[in-house]
Amino acid sequence: MQQQISRFLHSKNLIHPLQSGFRRDHSCTTALLKITNDISKAIDKDEITIYVSLDFSKAFDMVNHNLLCNKLINNFDFSAQAANLIYSYLTNRYQTVFSNNFYSDLLLITCGIPQGSILGPLLFSIFINDIFRSISYSNLHLFADDASMFLSRPLGLVEDCIFRINEDLANIHNWSSDNKLLLNPNKTKCLYIYRNELDTDNFSPVIINNQIISVVKSIKSLGFHFSSDFTCDLHVNSSIRKVYAGLRSLRVTRYFVPTKTKIILSKLLLIPQLTYGCELFGQLDSENAYKINLAFNSIIRYIYKLRRYDHVSAYSSSLLGCDILKYFDYTLIIVVCAY
Repeated sequence: MQQQISRFLHSKNLIHPLQSGFRRDHSCTTALLKITNDISKAIDKDEITIYVSLDFSKAFDMVNHNLLCNKLINNFDFSAQAANLIYSYLTNRYQTVFSNNFYSDLLLITCGIPQGSILGPLLFSIFINDIFRSISYSNLHLFADDASMFLSRPLGLVEDCIFRINEDLANIHNWSSDNKLLLNPNKTKCLYIYRNELDTDNFSPVIINNQIISVVKSIKSLGFHFSSDFTCDLHVNSSIRKVYAGLRSLRVTRYFVPTKTKIILSKLLLIPQLTYGCELFGQLDSENAYKINLAFNSIIRYIYKLRRYDHVSAYSSSLLGCDILKYFDYTLIIVVCAY
């Protein structure tokens, strides 16, 4: 069923192009590339960008079955029979809790989409698709329930930018209420991105439902760290910390685990920490390139039990086929050629 629905939605172009979740030719990387490209253009024009990371509380669990089926019929041209089939899939489900060798009483599930199912994320993308109709000024990007909204204006028009952002946020809040989703202002964050450091204390607040949104220096969205100066420093530092933390755990058994197994573990647990989001780096500055190289070399030393000052270049190809900085370049070329 999931493949049939996906083919239908794709053939009719019914999912908004800026909804990247669980779609063919879309991924976290393509969503992040679009966001970073738009913000980079604004920085080149000496504009300020107000970036808001929206948080929907328990979004998958809050989906109303009747509303979803109505959208399937009215917005996506599903037949009544097809909508009823999906309704029967979602309804008459019960849940129980097992604790201390006892099961609790069965409780009827009245809303929500089964998480972990192959159909669940697609149904949620359908349910949230019309949120784009509620905004008038801002750029909105979705990856399932991960929502990022931003708007760029010249620095002299920052108050106008805030006014427009607040108007769109008010409309999104109203849409959330109409669709029985809960937008959480406490976990929603605001980030001002500009080429120079800003004093944002004198700016008007960004507001959702009469509650002021916290202004932060960085936001993690889709696994990537956005900072107010729009550099990759924060993301690189976070990735490297995870690599070294993983190495500390793995080194305990480095003399007992076969080399082939250590290569597999490194490719599964360590290398993805360094390579995730590498398409967004562009041209790395020398400091971050040096940090990444050090971390990559540490992985190689772990695998082959090399000493600190042993050369590692001869072993690089065993992991990526080349050194890691060239791998970044190749990955970016592949993405550019593909899109």
